[in-house]
Amino acid sequence: MPNNASLGQKPIYSFFEDVSDALVTATNELYGSDRRFDTRYKFHGAQISMSPFDTNEAVWSEAKPLDLSRGGTLVASPHKYQVGDRLWLTIRPDKAATHVKPFMITGIVKHCIRVGESYRIGIQFKVDLMNDLRRNHALNSVSQLEAFLQSVNRPQLCESANDGGE
Repeated sequence: MPNNASLGQKPIYSFFEDVSDALVTATNELYGSDRRFDTRYKFHGAQISMSPFDTNEAVWSEAKPLDLSRGGTLVASPHKYQVGDRLWLTIRPDKAATHVKPFMITGIVKHCIRVGESYRIGIQFKVDLMNDLRRNHALNSVSQLEAFLQSVNRPQLCESANDGGE
């Protein structure tokens, strides 16, 4: 029995590839290189401490928060971490402004890039590493903090949206 190629027809999978290419192009145009599901917000007025998750030693180092989303955070730190390192994070928002108490959450280093004298570290939150009670507290705290940052950053989001439309 002759196959599609011997009859001069495109194999059926090539039709799917055409759709795939169009989908990839549309996704890149829409989102660029940012593949996050959650909106990132500038994150100032808080403190973050980090400690390796997989050690018995409690060695904490301070990091400067740069942005935050429901899924993770970007920080500046004088310490270099490896992609895949698991960390404990203590996030201490300004309670007077945010009404969010300090909380702990776990995360995994997704990237670590040297910028000047410090490192920019992208950390994906991984609450599945935590026990149930602490996990619920962390998820609730991140949601509250995200809601606060969203309300504070709303004018900036609107301004940047208007810049491109004129």
